[in-house]
This record gives sequence, structure tokens and C-alpha cells, in this order.
Amino acid sequence: MQLTTMLKMVGLTEDELIGGFITSKKGYYYTVLNRKDRNGKRKPLWTSTGLAATEENEAEAESKCLAGRI
Repeated sequence: MQLTTMLKMVGLTEDELIGGFITSKKGYYYTVLNRKDRNGKRKPLWTSTGLAATEENEAEAESKCLAGRI
């Protein structure tokens, strides 16, 4: 499913989408979501996907990251 289709389903625009990415750490994929606190400073939120950092799991990790951003 394309990003624009998903955003329409949940009623968000791309400007309202939270920034995020996946990264590997200690052999697992993590999603890192960049949120802002009350003072406007960026606060990264690290969440484990529970997936081993292998090429087979990369697409699923990206999907979890996208779900967390919306």
C-alpha cells in the first residue's frame, strides 16, 4: 500500500507525519521516531521491533516503522 493511500485512510497529511527510520542495534532492528517535546526540541523514541537485523526482516521492520509514524 502506498504512503499517500495510508495517509488518506487515517486522515493525515504528509506534514503531520512523524519522522522516523529503522536502524540495527545489537543484532535487532529498532524504529526511531522523532517527536518534539513542549519546548520544540526533538526527542527520539527508540522502539524494538523484535526482529533480527537480517535482509529478510528489513521489509517487515520498515512496515512497523511506517505504522508507528502514522
